[in-house]
Amino acid sequence: RTLHNLIAANEVPALNRLFRAAKEQRWGIAELLARTRLAIEGKYRPHNYSDYEKHLAILVYELGGAAALYALNHATTALPSRWCIASLRREYNLVISVGKIKMLDLFANIETGFKDVPPDHQRTGVTMCVDEVACEERPRWIRETDEIAGLCEHAAELDSITMGNDLTTVRALAHAIREAKTVHIGHELTVIAFSRHDGKNYGAKPVLILPTCKRGDYYGAAEQLALVMEAWRLSPYGEKLHGPVWSIGSDGDPKRRPAFCMNYMWRRVLETDALYKHLGNVKGLNMYTGKNFETPALDWKHDFKRILKLLSSAKDGILINNLLINKTLLSIWFERLKGHNWAHESIESLFNMKDGQDVPRVIKFLCLVADLRDLDEDDYNPSERHTYRALRLLGEMCGALVEPFILLDLSLSEQITRLLRFAYLAFAVFRKHEGSFLPGQLYFDLQCMVKNAVFIIAHAKELNPAMKVFLCLL
Repeated sequence: RTLHNLIAANEVPALNRLFRAAKEQRWGIAELLARTRLAIEGKYRPHNYSDYEKHLAILVYELGGAAALYALNHATTALPSRWCIASLRREYNLVISVGKIKMLDLFANIETGFKDVPPDHQRTGVTMCVDEVACEERPRWIRETDEIAGLCEHAAELDSITMGNDLTTVRALAHAIREAKTVHIGHELTVIAFSRHDGKNYGAKPVLILPTCKRGDYYGAAEQLALVMEAWRLSPYGEKLHGPVWSIGSDGDPKRRPAFCMNYMWRRVLETDALYKHLGNVKGLNMYTGKNFETPALDWKHDFKRILKLLSSAKDGILINNLLINKTLLSIWFERLKGHNWAHESIESLFNMKDGQDVPRVIKFLCLVADLRDLDEDDYNPSERHTYRALRLLGEMCGALVEPFILLDLSLSEQITRLLRFAYLAFAVFRKHEGSFLPGQLYFDLQCMVKNAVFIIAHAKELNPAMKVFLCLL
């Protein structure tokens, strides 16, 4: 009766596991009562999780993220923590690079991720994707190799990162981090993955996981890219099984952009090359590529967000035909669009990017800018017509840039025609206004994206004319 009253009057965390532990360990009533009181006080929590609880925790983490799982871990449900389910969520056992990048580690990860193929597997083109992800800033010991992981790429300069039988390495590492400051604890992970240009099996699979302090230079970035590319070329489960690398995708990282130029914009496509017959008639196309005709591909979603950021500024904006187009001007002209009910959504909310990953909002904004080109200018006065002509040109560029990625009924020819229209218009305006139109880095990234799309189609026609190309995978 005492136990019943205690449970009825209190929220007992992990009550089901408490009774399960009592049965498994054959507790008496007194022991069960004592453990229940400790659980209520937060001093005891049984960890004999069932498979159901572990799977439920994985589902919560996948749908709600770490914050949701943390809340339910500290609630009366007492679901397993993120660390408890980490091993269960791991689909592949990948090797983390420690210090200097080793080809054997890259070969092992390529084999792990790309060895198994479906029965209808075919070789195709591949994109090498590069980016950083956040990680917990702390070192850790790897049992299998006796190495200290979690150090940045500068750990390659140390004599040893092997733990060994004494504290010599630990002391040297502590000196390098705290006093010499030549080595740092990585606060992000540089991840390089490969994804296939395929309608089904297109998910990116990582082959390099390297902690980084983000203090390296573009020479180091170029060397990393070259090593991983060479590993893919040499591995029997890389280029030989899945196909060659056609493009290298990333965001607009400042040190990676010059690394792309060093590695993938030095060899010119000549008339004697196989790709020339597909590319030679594209006027103004930058024909410089990498060693095997690879091209850099800056992520179009990042580019779209940067355009929105420019147009959302009340000061900067975009200069077209000597007219500064910014938030203030667009807000006035958006009200003239027909078919848009601003009672349910304010124009102001279109410019507020509270969520940096809200790509649908970015697409909606650029589509509204594109709709400006369809306004009727017959009743405009001369001043309004001058303003509208600049807005219409911006609308033409935004429409040509966005529509290939959102209009499902466009053919591949129509998609690439629109992208090239944007490239030519952007070139004409940039030549007139230079950085006042678009920052040089953003202009470079947008033109690289269009160029890469053209080269991907040329590669596909050369490999297999019947092959499907999906621009959304760029």
